[in-house]
Amino acid sequence: MNKISVVTISYNKGKFLRRCIDSVLSQTGVAVEMIIVDPGSTDDSRAIIDSYGDKVVRVLEPDNGPAEGLNHGFNRATGHIYCFVNADDFLLPGALSFVDRFFERENKVAVLHGGGYIADQEDALVRRYFPSHFGKRFFAYQAINLFQQGFFFRESAYREAGGFNMNNRVCWDAELFLQFKLRGMRFYGVSRPLGAFRRYEETITGGPDYIRKLDAEYIRLFAEAMGRGRAAYDRTLAQAFWGAKQFTILFIMLRSWVRGYA
Repeated sequence: MNKISVVTISYNKGKFLRRCIDSVLSQTGVAVEMIIVDPGSTDDSRAIIDSYGDKVVRVLEPDNGPAEGLNHGFNRATGHIYCFVNADDFLLPGALSFVDRFFERENKVAVLHGGGYIADQEDALVRRYFPSHFGKRFFAYQAINLFQQGFFFRESAYREAGGFNMNNRVCWDAELFLQFKLRGMRFYGVSRPLGAFRRYEETITGGPDYIRKLDAEYIRLFAEAMGRGRAAYDRTLAQAFWGAKQFTILFIMLRSWVRGYA
């Protein structure tokens, strides 16, 4: 049995935090370690965290943003498999026992990426989300269904990649996954829903400053993935990869059904 370390970063997310913690601690048939990172919430988050006693590991120290907070959390992790769940998101029942069995069976896989749901503020699952193939070219052309709540990876993968880039303030999770791929680690997508991403007004980003920063990061990551800067013909290639993405979703769904990973 693999011990699974789950890191949750929380800053003034007391409204949803208990739902997140309970979704992790209620997982059965698997050894779970939950680490809560709170750099200084001013709502009731600290009281909620304290109410769980020694069922959670506390990391209550300042940080310079989510990426550094996640690094602080994983620096305390002692598990074999890692994942991170935001304080306003949650895992689905049976997710971690499935993950444990998967990594026991697929011992050459470093990164599992599954599906999930979009949830509303009342926990209703409103839309299914299916993963697509994760390749460096698909990443470069942003032709990936990237569902962070469905990503699980081996401790050795995280250590080899060096953790999250603390200078990336907008897509630190995507950059880590790309670093896994660039180091030749094997990914495996499954259609099984493993987590839920909660979407509500405060989570909807897209202001001019955010878009500018996101574009800048993806220009940099394009160069890392492709070994060159963007060219005029990349717009045409991007359209081809966006079309191919749909076929990879169908392939993952079929393979998952055949192998019992749906």
